[in-house]
Amino acid sequence: QQKKKMTLAPVALFVYNRTDNMMKTLECLVRNTLASETELYVFSDGGKDQKSWQQVNQVRQKLHEFKQLADRKKTLKSITIIERPHNYYLERNITEGIAQVFETHDRIIVLEDDICTSPYYLQYMNQAFDLYADVPQVMHVAGFTNLDLFETDNRQQTTDNGQPQNRTTVYFTPHMSGWGWGTWRDRWKQHF
Repeated sequence: QQKKKMTLAPVALFVYNRTDNMMKTLECLVRNTLASETELYVFSDGGKDQKSWQQVNQVRQKLHEFKQLADRKKTLKSITIIERPHNYYLERNITEGIAQVFETHDRIIVLEDDICTSPYYLQYMNQAFDLYADVPQVMHVAGFTNLDLFETDNRQQTTDNGQPQNRTTVYFTPHMSGWGWGTWRDRWKQHF
């Protein structure tokens, strides 16, 4: 039996006026194992006033430089930059950006400009999307937790025969994580 090829989710990155944070986020993202096969959509919010527009324009300049380099090195499958003509504010930028990506995709990974992902983040998220695709009770998946659900000491638990015991690192909660998360189009449309 042939193994089904994983459908990779695009990443939607929402940025505003923090050049250094955005660049760290992008540098971490391209170090991911599936980065070269992943589409990136960057939604750059507009400024509120003259001073914020200077920062926004600096972000956009760095973003276009990053895109040129990434395109040349093929570190991402594609990069689409959406520049808002005025300030949408975070919530509108995110909800409209997600809706735009869902016009052509059925799942999405959402990052803001201050999320530094591990090199296996895209792999984890895409595997979780495939694992829970047919479980409608799962609204979203995330790779971050601030809940202390696991042992904090360094002792390794073992089975009766002395082998390391596999502990689950997945749990279900009614709480949403806003730091690096993803969802499916059908679940999102139930709420927006």
